[in-house]
Amino acid sequence: MVDHKVNGYLANAFESQDLAIGVEWILNNSAYNELCVNARKKGIREFDYKVVAKRYVELYNNMINS
Repeated sequence: MVDHKVNGYLANAFESQDLAIGVEWILNNSAYNELCVNARKKGIREFDYKVVAKRYVELYNNMINS
C-alpha cells in the first residue's frame, strides 16, 4: 500500500527506530502535501470499490472457468 517516500514512509518490520525515523521524515517533509495527494491518488486508483469489485469478478470468472 505504501510506496516508500512517494506516498509515505515504509518502515522495516519490527524496527521501532526506523518507524520513528519515518514519522519524523513525514512530519518534517517539505513535500507533505504532495505525499498526501499521492496517497489519495493511489487509494482511488487501486482500492476504489469499483476497482476491487472488478477484481473479484475476474477472480470468480477465472475460478469457474478453470
